[in-house]
Amino acid sequence: MTKQSIRQRDFQEISNVLSTFTSLTQIKAILFTLNGILVANHFIYLNPESVKEALAGQDLKAPIVLPVCLEKRVWGIIILEAVDIPSKRIMISKNYLESALNEISSEHFTGQFSILESLTPSQITQLNMLSIIYPSLTPLGSPSSNEHSQTQLPKVKSPSSPTNYSINIATDYIHNHLQSPLSLNEVARQVYLSPAYLSRLFKKHLHVNFIEYVNSQKIALAQEKLAMSQLTVREISSNLGYSQTSYFTKLFKRRTGQTPSEFRRQHHAVQKIYTIPRQSDSDNSKTVLDASQAYFQNNHIDYFTDSAHGVPYMHSIDDLDDTDGHKGWAYSVDGQFPLKSADQVTMTDKSVVQWVYTTYNQND
Repeated sequence: MTKQSIRQRDFQEISNVLSTFTSLTQIKAILFTLNGILVANHFIYLNPESVKEALAGQDLKAPIVLPVCLEKRVWGIIILEAVDIPSKRIMISKNYLESALNEISSEHFTGQFSILESLTPSQITQLNMLSIIYPSLTPLGSPSSNEHSQTQLPKVKSPSSPTNYSINIATDYIHNHLQSPLSLNEVARQVYLSPAYLSRLFKKHLHVNFIEYVNSQKIALAQEKLAMSQLTVREISSNLGYSQTSYFTKLFKRRTGQTPSEFRRQHHAVQKIYTIPRQSDSDNSKTVLDASQAYFQNNHIDYFTDSAHGVPYMHSIDDLDDTDGHKGWAYSVDGQFPLKSADQVTMTDKSVVQWVYTTYNQND
């Protein structure tokens, strides 16, 4: 009997392998091939829409992505749910799956499977960036030898424009490294853009200079530490990547109108701070109130707005409100507390918003 290339009905055997693997190890495993077939939850999905829906419903909290090759060509990926699973067990799982797939291959069709080492989060991010920057990228090499499958890859909607995607990768990196010195060159290297181009993107889409954006995020974090920790000004300065406390103090006063010590004395009664960094896909015409409400909704934080004399204000966030008349929520933008209400200030050239729960009319 002449063995053939892999066919759709052979995926039932692959589904059995994944199901057996999950039963034995309690590790969830799904397979997605480059011709658009998904094997998950004992089912085989062929229709692009059903594949998309099934992938969206997997809810994998700690996915491990293993590239799968068939006859030395990348054929698909296996995704494992790897919560609290040591790397050695991942390696054993990889070897088991490779062996099991090759048993199917030897009996039903021509081809040798190999499963590569798992992709790192950074590598996955780079692949995502490539697919967004070049959405019509032609696959390298010849088409698959599988003549029986007519399934096409599902079209995945980009979360944002390539420009917004690049800036958001950059701003995410900034937010995750606020306690380190941050340069334009370093961040540009992380998003695979030239420093000059990244600088232009910040000015064009966020309407702020790169260094101004970085310093705004650092000062916002400093305000949190000054109000809600016992760290010294020197310690906070050092933790934010500033080598000289005097420079940090000068920068802080320029942004807020107060020295760090003055800010701490005035805000000693602060109980909670929510910091909302600006993202590139924020609508420039949005008000601070609009952007804040969107942030709370996206992060599943309960909030309630009310109005006084026709002016809306933030009545409560999470479990803190102003019902006793002595405490409530105030907001700041880039280190300053505006006199206007939050529905009258737009996000056009802003970098960070903070909502501060504190005592009214402090006079210490």
